[in-house]
Amino acid sequence: MAVPSHAECKAKAPHAKRPAAAGSAQRASRDAAAVLALQRTSGNRAVSQMLARESGSLISTGELATNWRRARESAPWSPKQPGTHFRLPTAAAIKAMMAAGEVPEDKIKESIATALTRMRREKKGALLLTTDSIPDIMKRLFPTPGKFDEAEFAKVVDVADRSKIYERAVDAEAKLTAADKSKLIASIGRADLMIDDAIADGVNLKRVFGTKSTQAKTNYVKAKAALAKLKGKIDTNVHTDYNRDDEQVSLGGWAMFSSQMVHLEPDVAAGKDPIESALTILHESAHLASPRVKDDGGYYPPSAAKSAGWETMTDDEKLNNAAHYEEIPRRQLGIGVFKPDQEFKPGISASTGGAVTFETEVALAARQYLRMAWDAAVDTHLGIRKVRVDIEKGSDASFKAHEALIIEISKVAKLTIHEQKPKPHTIQTIDVVLCEGVARGVSLIQQLTAKQTVPAAPVAPKTKQDYVDEVIAGAAKDYGALTGNPADDKKLLDWMVVHYQNVGL
Repeated sequence: MAVPSHAECKAKAPHAKRPAAAGSAQRASRDAAAVLALQRTSGNRAVSQMLARESGSLISTGELATNWRRARESAPWSPKQPGTHFRLPTAAAIKAMMAAGEVPEDKIKESIATALTRMRREKKGALLLTTDSIPDIMKRLFPTPGKFDEAEFAKVVDVADRSKIYERAVDAEAKLTAADKSKLIASIGRADLMIDDAIADGVNLKRVFGTKSTQAKTNYVKAKAALAKLKGKIDTNVHTDYNRDDEQVSLGGWAMFSSQMVHLEPDVAAGKDPIESALTILHESAHLASPRVKDDGGYYPPSAAKSAGWETMTDDEKLNNAAHYEEIPRRQLGIGVFKPDQEFKPGISASTGGAVTFETEVALAARQYLRMAWDAAVDTHLGIRKVRVDIEKGSDASFKAHEALIIEISKVAKLTIHEQKPKPHTIQTIDVVLCEGVARGVSLIQQLTAKQTVPAAPVAPKTKQDYVDEVIAGAAKDYGALTGNPADDKKLLDWMVVHYQNVGL
């Protein structure tokens, strides 16, 4: 299936100056420097992707049973961005686990080999300092029973690189530094300008939201008000991830309507790309505007042969999908992937002008399954990590409260927890790393669905679902490093989909 990748979308995005729109007299009174900054940077990383879904039942900081509503950055785009890698635990963590003797040594070795294999599979092996085979590396790391060679470990991976070595889980939900807070305020200002221009653009409101244009305009107004309040509460209502877990699992951020809390990936908080950061903040502000605005479809462009279906949603679906609120600012900045005057018609492909094809239907269904699996995998990672944070702080209360579920997760995701003797009682850093790797692996598998082939029409006795299953299985096989074998891959993915929005941690 030739569903366009988001790397392709980025390459195709034009560099264009910000066109004039309705309300220009009002805009003229704004800070001219901010508007010029938007023009100068409009070509930077032109197309970001916000495939997201709210989910709940995660453990929040200090609140074990809080229901967190999250908006997610997409799986298909983020895994290939610079600085995002699979990771390993520190040498100290591995040595401590060996010394404790609670987990069989063979299981520890299996876990490290899994993490190394995932790293080897990514970026053509460039994450490791050696091209030696994983079995050869393992022989050097564990030369004799009971021994882990820290010096050899440093020859395998850059132990000073936090994007490759997992350090402190507690740093993953942190208050913004003073410098990042200042940059975030600037990004909120840019997002505010984007919202103003969207509110004033009645033509595109109708083109994008159709019969729901008035309601969409109201949501933009509410989003603007929410940002104004958020700017004064950054210290209490915004946090980020200085352990850099988010980028590894493709999590761009989340927003919770009930508490107006926002979590941002560190590069977004720091405004590394001014336009993308502003668009991300605008996306999250849509969640803050209404509890009905969720993430039911990501920003997928049309291809020459077919559309990925994003623009074919019903007007109600578009109204309640945060990614659609990015479309008008993208058009105004000249960085959208659809035609500037494209009218979104429910059920109609932008590329063909007709109904979506069977091939596209299969692509959408496979991607939806994997998106749900990824979403649940991120929930699982965040929940496991929070229990680890509590353990780092000296408390095992959350582990005891969720022991049965944690053991179930450990078995299906092939962690080490269920192997602990005389009984499971803690979460090690390697377990957090492996969980993080599952979420990242699923996002990479989702990319590989585009390489699977599907006929123009079903061939009896096969059904649409048969083809969807084949696409998913083919993508997982092409990746090959999720669990180690197809049967366990399917079991893990199915578990995640069953627990979508209901992981329980």
